[in-house]
Amino acid sequence: MLDSIPETTESALQANDRQLWLKALSSIQQNNEAYAATLLLPVVTNNPGFLEARKTLRKCQAVAAGNKSGGGTKVFGLSIGGGSKGASSKTKSLAKKDPVSALGEIEKELNDDPHNAELNDLIHDCAAALGMINTAEYALETVHKHAPENTKILHKLANFYVASKKFTEAAKVYQTIAKEDPTDSTAVKGEKDCMAKASMQSSTETAADGSVNLKMRDDSLRVELEKQSKTGLTKEQLGQRRDQLIAAYNENQNDLGTVQSLAETYEQLDDFPNAYTFYSWAYQLSENDKTIQNKASDMKSKADRINISAVESALAADPTNADLQAQLKELKSSTLAERIADCEARVEQNPTDGLLRYDLGKAYYDAERFGDAIPHLQQAKTNPAIETKVLLLLGQTFDAKGMTDMAIDQLNNANERIVIMDGIKKETLYQLALLHEKTDNKEKYIECLKEIYSADYGYRDVAQRVESSY
Repeated sequence: MLDSIPETTESALQANDRQLWLKALSSIQQNNEAYAATLLLPVVTNNPGFLEARKTLRKCQAVAAGNKSGGGTKVFGLSIGGGSKGASSKTKSLAKKDPVSALGEIEKELNDDPHNAELNDLIHDCAAALGMINTAEYALETVHKHAPENTKILHKLANFYVASKKFTEAAKVYQTIAKEDPTDSTAVKGEKDCMAKASMQSSTETAADGSVNLKMRDDSLRVELEKQSKTGLTKEQLGQRRDQLIAAYNENQNDLGTVQSLAETYEQLDDFPNAYTFYSWAYQLSENDKTIQNKASDMKSKADRINISAVESALAADPTNADLQAQLKELKSSTLAERIADCEARVEQNPTDGLLRYDLGKAYYDAERFGDAIPHLQQAKTNPAIETKVLLLLGQTFDAKGMTDMAIDQLNNANERIVIMDGIKKETLYQLALLHEKTDNKEKYIECLKEIYSADYGYRDVAQRVESSY
């Protein structure tokens, strides 16, 4: 009996793997996915339960490999020629004896064809044997998405979902199989049976994180809407979808699926005020699902920016208009006050979330409440994914309070941690240069600017500053 491997998160990484993980994320920001993939491979190999890293690696592999699809060309599940190379016999043998080691070998073979059906199927087998259920599910979903013609593996995914009592997901897989092979009576019957079982399930399901997911009353409508949401719709089609959802909403205003889909449709239509309204209602219906709360907050920010931009445009056309000046001042003030109140409430609900602390610190900084910002930014440093961004803002906050030496310390700390010349590193070096200029340290001032100059000639006024120093 194999020992189970827990599925973990970034917090469980050892120092070396954590450094590789952060460096990979930085590389992705620079659109260097091929290099990021080489960094992520040892992270995934050493931490097979770190699903987020595996998903990120797969995306990088896909970009580096030119988004090749796996599985070959098939009709009704039968190969008619071509197709991608599958797993090597050595890897297949290793998977039976040592699935942990096999996972690392499979990832190497996936570099050339990340969506290869057979290789992803083998990942499923290894992960399932090790008790890594989410990883096992992800592997077969990759086949479902990128090689739907491989109906044999899709049947395996459908059975996997049925065993997990995920009947709605199973029905969608059976629907794909039936589309690929209309003669597959097992898939046709399976879709109907799973839809029936899904409708008989409780109208509420509790997720692992304690959030509640309310199912849409009409499962067939929900499946159709989900199907539509995954395709590129025109504005006219989105409008029709919105009208269809509004009709469903008028019948039952407490159905989370309908409300959330309506919010998403308004977002796609760039109607951010209505998107905010329905995301907010969806948040209440979900009994405080943080993901939905974040979406609502994002929509509110976008709606506010549009309102402010409209007034700014009007003022640009009529710069002496006192009413517009007052309106813009009041709008910015009220928007910032609402943003601070929202951030404060979210931090109160989840005080250990570093990202929420950063958002609150940034809101205080924008409001020039620098003393209030500092303690939240200091606590936000516990989130390694945003640590350098936090250090940059913390340095700027110290500078705003006239504490130049402490500001330099923070920015030096941030600069040392950033390996690649990304946007944050450029801004960190630029701010450091300004601080050294302020303290008459001309040598370090020009040293920081030259480092940016050598990588990005067009960044801000760096070229002018460097060239004028000669």
